[in-house]
Amino acid sequence: MYPQFYEMMGFQHPGGVCFEGCPPAPNLSTTALLIDFDGTLIDMAETPDQTFVPKEVPETMSRLAEAAGGAVAVITGRSVDEVRRLLPGYTGAIVGGHGAEVLVGTDHWVHPLAGSETVAKMTQIAHALTALDPRLIVEPKPAGVAVHCLRVPEMHSRICKFMDAIRQQFPEFDVCCGRRAVELRPRDVNRADAVIRLLDRTPFKGRRPVYFGDDQLDERAMEYVVGTGGFAIKVGDAESYASHRLRGSKEVRDCLEVWSTPRRSAA
Repeated sequence: MYPQFYEMMGFQHPGGVCFEGCPPAPNLSTTALLIDFDGTLIDMAETPDQTFVPKEVPETMSRLAEAAGGAVAVITGRSVDEVRRLLPGYTGAIVGGHGAEVLVGTDHWVHPLAGSETVAKMTQIAHALTALDPRLIVEPKPAGVAVHCLRVPEMHSRICKFMDAIRQQFPEFDVCCGRRAVELRPRDVNRADAVIRLLDRTPFKGRRPVYFGDDQLDERAMEYVVGTGGFAIKVGDAESYASHRLRGSKEVRDCLEVWSTPRRSAA
């Protein structure tokens, strides 16, 4: 629990964070699993092209998707096609671009602004940032653009201001200052709304949602999941709506491996 919860109950927060370890496996036949990708399912890389996916991950995700009747979704800022490449054989859903594209089965929805001239113009302007420091990485997105600053964290606030200046020229877009990247994306795109829509369609509808995430970008989705009777698992020690904690992506993978093993799953 975090300070605001202790204060609501009239207690003083004791300080520190408790990493409880993997929660008991839920009944996957009645569960909707929602799993953030970078920093949660896999370790965060300095640049997108340095991404490493442990060899067991695609198999674990495929077993989970089969056990859950397809009600497993990877939630990510990456494109759907990129996740498909990184998780070969995975047949569950993918929410790409933080909700700018959604793949469920053979149904692939893409935001109307994806691939537009507007996105191309924004991306071109964002590339000017590399003149400030070549360690900055500009990543084009189907419906937006991101600037990665893991290699130069001291520039994060400057990048946020620069991207906000770009946003003012494109009113259909919002700027999102995440921990590792600053992104421009359509105003009607966010993880919480994507999760709400996903949970209203087959095979997710009527199931208890469980959300794994590590970033501030996940928090509104976690809040919604917890509010509907599901639960969330936070990776790391940042403040969160989640009721459970894991230290890092290795612990997430170990947990999902346990959950994907039938003999260990809840009845």
